[in-house]
Amino acid sequence: MTAVKSGGCPFGFDKHNQAPESVASTPIEALNAGNFGQAIKMIEDMVSKGTAKADDVERLAYAKLNIGDAAGSAVAYRQLLTQYPDSPNANHWREQASKAETTARNGVAVLRPNGYEAYLQSRDPDQIAAHNIESPHARVLVDEHWIEPGGYVPPI
Repeated sequence: MTAVKSGGCPFGFDKHNQAPESVASTPIEALNAGNFGQAIKMIEDMVSKGTAKADDVERLAYAKLNIGDAAGSAVAYRQLLTQYPDSPNANHWREQASKAETTARNGVAVLRPNGYEAYLQSRDPDQIAAHNIESPHARVLVDEHWIEPGGYVPPI
């Protein structure tokens, strides 16, 4: 795990997609599917083209915070405050920017890939079963004795 310093993402944005098979046409669809990497790419493209609205940049800040990029989130919130200082959401953005900056400074946010292990992403039942049998948590405790996988568990 890598602490946030520069706001960069060492894993690549595709690691932050919980449903990689889902193809979204809008950032909202990507966020609703849990595909933060996809949403970030879409919104950053909109920002670079100058077509992003305040809601889009706010979603960018939200997505970056959700992948552990607190520094990047703070930059997006500060961008909102610069572009829309009279917005009714300005106080909320100021508070969120401050929290994200503190988090990034303290190294509390940790960039991490999604929680799905490779064996789960494979969706291969044999691979999942093999992992579960080999897991140290595969044993069952019965009357103070550990029963190994495939072992006999007596009726209670």
